[in-house]
Amino acid sequence: MKKFSSLLIILLLITSICNSQNKLGLFEFGDTLFEIGDIHKIEIRYSVGRVTLMEPLQVLDSVTEFMNLNPNIVLEVSSHTDYRGSENANFEVSQRRAEAVCEYLIFKGIKPLRLQFVGYGESKPITVTCNVCAKYKFLIEGQVLYREFIEKLDLVEEQEIAHSLNRRTILRIINK
Repeated sequence: MKKFSSLLIILLLITSICNSQNKLGLFEFGDTLFEIGDIHKIEIRYSVGRVTLMEPLQVLDSVTEFMNLNPNIVLEVSSHTDYRGSENANFEVSQRRAEAVCEYLIFKGIKPLRLQFVGYGESKPITVTCNVCAKYKFLIEGQVLYREFIEKLDLVEEQEIAHSLNRRTILRIINK
């Protein structure tokens, strides 16, 4: 069986007003303008079952720059796993992955008080969006990728894709 590395999607959910807002109420993250509530996807890679962040980490460097431009925001980092492995092991891995992201941001100069992390393990499977459906034709918009759904998929490759979608880290900007 082919060994897959875990691709974690980070959803940057903008839920607070940030200092880098322009006169139109938009703010910049990289080359993109956002409104409050917009979602921005970024990718971080981990080895399957591992906690160590893999290169390249430019995306987290961009998050560092964004936080430096917005000194009043607090970032919540939450991580999720697929259902393989025990519930306790998955919870522990997700906690440690979220913590690893925070440790990297602290290493880059972000104050620890501006970061919160939480691991959800396998408890919150992802709901398929229309963008994910466009990329993966076997998925249905609104479908929650529960164990039962994944196990009913015919192809191992489809199951692996569904697992990889559940393995994710989400960044949410919050105010304190």
